[in-house]
Amino acid sequence: MAVSRRLLLICVVCCSLHCSAEFPEQVLHLSKPDSYPHYGQPYSLECNVTSYARYQSITFKRNTEEICQIYIDVINNKTVCLNNQNDTADYQCSCVGFYDNERIYNVRITSVKLVDATKWTCVSVHYFQHSNAIFLNYGPDSATITGNQLQFPADGANTLRLNCTTSVTNSHVIFTWISINSTSKARTLTTTGALVSHSTSAGFTYSQELMIALRWYQDADNIICSVRNKNVSSFIPVTSSVNLDLLYGPEKVTITGSQPHFIADGVNTLTLICKTSITKGLVAFEWINATSTEQITTNVGSIETQNVGRGFTFSQSMQITPAWYQDEDVIKCEVTNTNISGSNPLTNSVTLDLIYLPLKHNFGIS
Repeated sequence: MAVSRRLLLICVVCCSLHCSAEFPEQVLHLSKPDSYPHYGQPYSLECNVTSYARYQSITFKRNTEEICQIYIDVINNKTVCLNNQNDTADYQCSCVGFYDNERIYNVRITSVKLVDATKWTCVSVHYFQHSNAIFLNYGPDSATITGNQLQFPADGANTLRLNCTTSVTNSHVIFTWISINSTSKARTLTTTGALVSHSTSAGFTYSQELMIALRWYQDADNIICSVRNKNVSSFIPVTSSVNLDLLYGPEKVTITGSQPHFIADGVNTLTLICKTSITKGLVAFEWINATSTEQITTNVGSIETQNVGRGFTFSQSMQITPAWYQDEDVIKCEVTNTNISGSNPLTNSVTLDLIYLPLKHNFGIS
């Protein structure tokens, strides 16, 4: 019976030791700053060691590769940092804290590279216990928009293509395109191309194209490309933006001055004014008698311009002294934006309504 009790006690002790070895307490904790690593910039990780592990050396590991082995000791009542491996140009290990119940060590990556974008741990050399793992993801560091064209013809049919490229990154990224108009109203744009990636010595570059058909009222809108790291939810996006510079119009052409029952006596002069609104760019006016297909070039005034906020209005006057036989002639005004190559003119017209002598009434005179 005594033998059985001794065997049971040995089993309990062995089981206890086995369980503690298999599930040891967490005595190493690896942490990183709140900031994100940036390619080519320094970055540091810190290892906090507690309990029994504080009396032994620890090593910083990048994946399975040992970067340095380090230990804080007390020699002749002085705290001494023992670094078993010399610092290199790429990494610097140091002792940063010596307390009764804790030791603190630091590894400084002097210049983050692609090889550093992986799993990092700190390990107790003699107890073979690993800390939590930290996976470094860097980038994107910047974004650039190309393709913005000055004085782009915005007729609602032409498609402007903008390309957003993000700098080096070792992780997937998410692009978001945003448009902000003159009233600061923002909207997300969805007409985008596929995500394109290219391998580089620093990781990858990613790009995405935005395709947008523009109208006149979008002139000076701010187009923003926002890029964030898909694997880091708290990553603050990097952005790039352009302001649209559009050519547009004419949107509408009106003719004023036409008078019903205008007396055509060969002396009275009729003044017609052709006006186009909401236009950006230089315009050309052309007056035509559509009935006789003759261009009217005499008594045509100069082009007048008025700023109306998000564009201009242009107008031109034309004077005509109609003869009686021009009754019901169609006078047409054509307006073309000369800055938009190949643009079709916008047209409006009026029909002359003349009274002339002798009157067209039949008074029964034989």
